[in-house]
Amino acid sequence: MRIIGIPYAFGSANVYSELFYTINPVFKTASVDYSGHGRRMDEELLYTMDDVVKDVFSQIKNYINSGEKYCLLGYSMGGLVAYELYYKILSAGLALPSYIFIMGTPEPNYQREYKDYETFSCEDIRNELKEHNGTSEELLEIDEFVEMLAPIVKADNIVLRDYRNAPERPESVRCGVSVLRGTKEDELENCKEGWENCIGHKCIYMEIEGEHFFLFEDNGKNVKKIAKIIEETLRSKV
Repeated sequence: MRIIGIPYAFGSANVYSELFYTINPVFKTASVDYSGHGRRMDEELLYTMDDVVKDVFSQIKNYINSGEKYCLLGYSMGGLVAYELYYKILSAGLALPSYIFIMGTPEPNYQREYKDYETFSCEDIRNELKEHNGTSEELLEIDEFVEMLAPIVKADNIVLRDYRNAPERPESVRCGVSVLRGTKEDELENCKEGWENCIGHKCIYMEIEGEHFFLFEDNGKNVKKIAKIIEETLRSKV
């Protein structure tokens, strides 16, 4: 079984480094970079969910065609990418994932606040990053760092802002789905029901103590906790 990690907005493949190091090595792991992120910083940024999904699909196609079982793991924006990627794989007639883990992601029909990201200044970007609470205060005080991230922040936020879940799907998601949210995240009220309506069946829904980036909180305890959840969930799928 291979676990394929899809990062959150503004993130790169290495956001899963500690989690994948912690997970039992019986499970193979891989993670992707969005175009214009991480190891692919010199490539063009993408501004629509459709283009992001096509790009991720092209990166994992060899894993899908290898014949080994695999699951998708997406965090925040990556959870929506994993959900859309499932239907991209289905439409291509390829082997579907054995399982999908979605972390820190509101239901696909959740409507985000409209912001004119195209006109955001560097100060606007700095404030946006502060709101997400995933970047150290020290780095946010460095203008050059904020300027470097600004195009990525704009692109990913535009992808999320303009994303709309398809009103109809060809069929329900065939595999099991686990949705993990932080207890202090916003928009939790309709999350479980919203995801179940979209995937077409019950999901395993859990809330982990913490905020949006709960994976990295509690001095590594949450990493171990989530690694155990993943291992126990996939044990019967290997």
